[in-house]
Formats: sequence, C-alpha cells, structure tokens
Amino acid sequence: MPWSGGGAFSRTNGTNTGSQVWQDDESDGTLVVSTNHDTHDQDLSDGINACLTKNGENSPTADINFNSNKITGLAAGSGAGHSVRYEQVPKLSTANTYTNTQDFQSTVTLSSTASSAAVGPDLKLHRNSGSPAASDVLGKLYFDGEDDGGAQVTYAGVRTEIVTATASSHAGSLIVTTASGAAEVDRLTLTSGLQIGSPTGGDQGAGTINATAIYDDGVLVNSAAAGASLVLIESQSASASSSLDFSTSIDSTYNHYVIAVNNIRVATDGADLFLRVDSDSGASFDSGASNYKWSLHGNVEGTGADDGSGADTEITLNTGNIGNLATEAVSGFIHMHNPANASTYTTFTWQLAYASNAGNLYSVAGCGQRVNAQADNAFQLIASAGNLTSGTVALYGVKKS
Repeated sequence: MPWSGGGAFSRTNGTNTGSQVWQDDESDGTLVVSTNHDTHDQDLSDGINACLTKNGENSPTADINFNSNKITGLAAGSGAGHSVRYEQVPKLSTANTYTNTQDFQSTVTLSSTASSAAVGPDLKLHRNSGSPAASDVLGKLYFDGEDDGGAQVTYAGVRTEIVTATASSHAGSLIVTTASGAAEVDRLTLTSGLQIGSPTGGDQGAGTINATAIYDDGVLVNSAAAGASLVLIESQSASASSSLDFSTSIDSTYNHYVIAVNNIRVATDGADLFLRVDSDSGASFDSGASNYKWSLHGNVEGTGADDGSGADTEITLNTGNIGNLATEAVSGFIHMHNPANASTYTTFTWQLAYASNAGNLYSVAGCGQRVNAQADNAFQLIASAGNLTSGTVALYGVKKS
C-alpha cells in the first residue's frame, strides 16, 4: 500500500520499496519486468486517489486531523452546511461584550426537540463563589438602548440575589428594575411573597403581596400615604387546629387591630370560644386564674343572655354553648386596642354571631381585658374543648391618623 496509515507515502513495485525502486532492481540484476511496472504504477495511482483534489472533484472519506494547524483563505459561510470563519463567530471581546456584526442583531433562540416534559432547553447562570453570602448578586440581565444623545443606557433589568446561603435551606430573590430619572430603581421583589416598590414590612411570606398602594381601575383602594384604614397583616385557616395563634406585627405600628372571624367551627358540640394574649411573641399564652376580666351582652332570638367574669383564665367570647355544625359557626369582628402600650391594659371589644348546639341564633357584644399593664404582642383563639374544625381568621392593622 502506498500510504502507511500514519501519513507517509512510500513507492513499491512489489519487490523493492523506497525512493530507489528501479536502482534496487538494477542492482539485483532484475531486468524490466512488466508486472513490477504495473505494481509500481498502480501504487502511485492508489496514492494519488487517496489525495484531495484542489478543484473539488472528490471529498474526504474520514475525519481529517490538521495537527493544530489553521485552515487559511477560507471563504465566509453563507448558508446551511457551510463552515464559518473566525470573524463570523459571536465571541466575548476583552471588555466581556458579546459581539457579532454579521447576524446577532435580532432574535436568539435556544431550541430543543426532546419530547420529555423534564427537558429544557435550560440556560444556567452560575456564580461559583467560594464565600457566598446574603445580598450577593448572582446574575443580571440588562435591557439597554440609546438615549436621544446617542449614549447607551439601561432602561430595565432583572437580577437575582442570595437571601440566605445556609446549606440545605438556601433562599433567593428575584428583582425587576426600571430606570427613572436616569437611575435604576427596584420595582418588584419576589422572595417568599411579592413586594411592589419598597413597602413597610418587606416580605410578608408565601402567598402575600405587599405594596404601598393599590388601585382599582384608577381608584385608590389602599394607601399608607392616603391614610386608608385597614392593612391585612396575617390570615390563618383552621383545619382541626388546636388553636390559631397570631404574633406578626403586633407592635407600636398600630394602636388598633381588627380581627375578622369567618365561619369558625368548633369540633366539640357545646364548646366555648376563648381568647388569650401573650407578651412573649406567643411562647406562652397567659392563662393565670385572674389574668382576665370580661363582660358581654347576648341576645338569643329576642331574649337577653348576659355573662361575664372579673377574674378568669381567658376571655370568653360567647354566651350559650356553640354548636359544631357548619350552620352554627362563629362569624364577626373582634377589636384589639393598644396591645403594645405597657402602661395600659390590652382591651378587646367584639360583636359575633353563631348558633348554639340547640340550634338557637345568638348575637353577642362584649368587652374584655388582660388585667396587667404589659406590652402584648400575640393573641390566641382556642376552643374550651376539642379543636377548631375549619374557618378563617384575619388580622388587620388600623392605620394611625
């Protein structure tokens, strides 16, 4: 064979091999032999046929190793199946700017033809830091354009930050920004909940939206600046719950709180609904023998039903035992006054409606106090026996005037 398989071509006539085939024959005393000539000439033919022709008459039959050498003088690719030249490939410049003057001017598509529901295409931005910490920016997308002076400016952006880098409990945030007055401003922050702008209290937890103002078709619905009254602080749903405990934002931010009770059912037929407070964020709700006093006036289908206590372990919110049917649930409003004032008693007033376990409809208005001058920051609703089956309780703060 003329080619060695390692890139070397060597002449042969079947008897002698190398650069002096015919001289070796002469030295051997071999005269002109036709078969030797045919073998030699076929050897040359085979070698030539294994070469690429410069006029493109043939094509490679296997991969070609250029041994770290360049292909120069290559025409620019202009269609599918064409090779591209160095200057045609989008690349990072020394300023870390991705540039391409040929085609990278409109839409870039990442496409996958895989049929699996779990397959991308995925685009991953990885900040591989050896010392990750809260507030580290992990990556950002900038949306730039020109201003009317011809300068490149950023009009909007999206970035992500670390909230906590603790192993197995890491958390992050996504922030959307827009430019205003030539400055980039955070407009929307998604962490556990959603924050719009920079509202007081920040993230309020999963499933919540915190904003400084809400408009309904151009009409202001809720605004701290406008002094709108109610701000939703927390909402809880009972589901065979031993109690519903609230300890979020009960502080000097508000003097007056509204507790909205909606269809709270007791599991035990004939149970009462109790209220207790705590000054230690719900660590241990006060239940001493004379911690509370309360008084209420009830009306059961036209007949008065009053009740009260001057020394009790809790505030009882009802008179007449509450039924445990869906049609007998408790609904109404409880008002909590000055819980954060350590110089006064935390006071409650309420108006509730429910049906007794005898099926009678009750309307109750009452008041009660924690008989100790302390700054309370938590309260609890609990049944006298059994659980709270279902229903919701929402806590609102009444903005100070």
